[in-house]
Amino acid sequence: MDSTPELCSMRHLTTCSLTLLLASLIRGQMLNGDEGRPSCSRCDLHLSCNCSYSGFTSVPKVTDQALSLDLSFNNITMVTQDDLMGLSRLRALDLHGNRLAVIHPSAFDPLWSLEELDLSDNQLTTLNHNWFSKLEVLQQLNLLDNPYSRLGSPSLFYGLVRLRRLMFGGSDLKELRTGDLLGVTELDELTVHANNLARYDSGTLGDIWPLGHVTLSLHGPFLTNVTLAAAVLADISYPETQISLEDLHLVGNQSVGPFRESAKRRIRHLSFRNFSVSDQSIVDLLVVIDGVPISVISMEDVTLTGGRKPVGPITKASTNSFSEMLWC
Repeated sequence: MDSTPELCSMRHLTTCSLTLLLASLIRGQMLNGDEGRPSCSRCDLHLSCNCSYSGFTSVPKVTDQALSLDLSFNNITMVTQDDLMGLSRLRALDLHGNRLAVIHPSAFDPLWSLEELDLSDNQLTTLNHNWFSKLEVLQQLNLLDNPYSRLGSPSLFYGLVRLRRLMFGGSDLKELRTGDLLGVTELDELTVHANNLARYDSGTLGDIWPLGHVTLSLHGPFLTNVTLAAAVLADISYPETQISLEDLHLVGNQSVGPFRESAKRRIRHLSFRNFSVSDQSIVDLLVVIDGVPISVISMEDVTLTGGRKPVGPITKASTNSFSEMLWC
């Protein structure tokens, strides 16, 4: 007597295996539905799961084999303690562009392998250092454009010894204090959006070395508190560091003052983007950097105000042709 069931006979073994696998997947989806938790199965052969633009209001369940998970541009408001359980292989998590306002202190603890985390463009009014306490291999962290006014204490980044790309700040950031970046020892890229910064403790960014490329948005300080702007520039100005400044409006000699700190450090790379400047300020800036061994200076999206007729948009002007390109 044949002991093999007819359904799973040797002749139909492959078909049987596929049937059982399908039944298992269906059963798993039903269980997820019973729990009231959505699921996302849009994962490719490289175990990259693209669940963006899907209308999720909570973190969906994905395969525990996932290596990257893109949840950007959904309507997620919260990450609970269990939402990411089992995703120990995950290397990249993108939550950019949601309505995230609450994250459980232990929500990211299961993500031992996480290297990239994007929490930008959400509704986080406070930041919790416990979120990152277990992310020992994290290399890239984006906290831009959330409505927090300060980074908080103790330092968010203490223990992130492999962190190399850090982005933080937004229109609500009001202060940067001593110890805020404790634990950050070196960075390839630093981006700080601080157009409305009102307080800066000198030295807050000064212990990061080596420092590859820094992008700063300091619109308000350059207009109303040049002492603060100068302190920030002094802390990030090194000959080897590429400095990019965005959203600046320079009017008069006073607004150019902060660049004297960078000139003292003999910087070599300086760029501007979304830059509004008067003719007189351009002259004052050239005076300040005269004699500084700058090898690259570039401008993008520049508006010249007052004086002679501007030649139009200026892009990637080198020091050799810089002054010639400013006026007709």
